[in-house]
Amino acid sequence: MYEEIKSILGGLLHEHVDFLPLASHTIRDDQFYVLYPKTVLDCLDNDKSEFVRLRSGYIRGVKRYEFRPDCIGTTPIFQLPVAGSPIGRPYVNDAFKQLAEDNNLTGLRFSKVWEG
Repeated sequence: MYEEIKSILGGLLHEHVDFLPLASHTIRDDQFYVLYPKTVLDCLDNDKSEFVRLRSGYIRGVKRYEFRPDCIGTTPIFQLPVAGSPIGRPYVNDAFKQLAEDNNLTGLRFSKVWEG
């Protein structure tokens, strides 16, 4: 079953993610995977986005996302860089979301953060 899901997602995501095998001491009949987005895009428009800042000025989070439209293109999944390293949160496009919904994949929660 999980190999089938990997196959479904792999067609769209193959160059943008690593499927990392997850070892389990309790489940021996199935192979589980962690989907790790390896594409990092510096596409956030810092002038148009709204940030949550600490008093020190340090950015704690993003309140409103604005991405540069020429930057993302058709990339189905990516991470944003922060001080040279990616934030752990993946961002996906509508094609990824539609593929997951069309194949009834569970365990995913989507929140719209931008129109694109």
